[in-house]
Amino acid sequence: MTNAEAVAAAIQIQGYSADALNKALADAEITGSSTYSSASKNAINMVAVEVLQGMLAVTQMQEGGYSITFSASGIQARINYLSGIESAEPKVMAMHLW
Repeated sequence: MTNAEAVAAAIQIQGYSADALNKALADAEITGSSTYSSASKNAINMVAVEVLQGMLAVTQMQEGGYSITFSASGIQARINYLSGIESAEPKVMAMHLW
């Protein structure tokens, strides 16, 4: 698996811009065609976050009669996960039956 493929796998959303991915890799000084290793996990996740942040600005695309709409909250949840940020939503920690 290459670094570019690892970023795509971390994004987990179809429809991202390949140009945005390549720019984010270049900005992070990561070669997209190099082989991915787990040692670069955090750097790859931050590149994925960069691409996802760009997707937040454009949550709907139309081309040739087709339309793709992205959930802004879903993209933000993925950004939070990759960044290691806990969700602000309440979680059930335990349940006690009477």
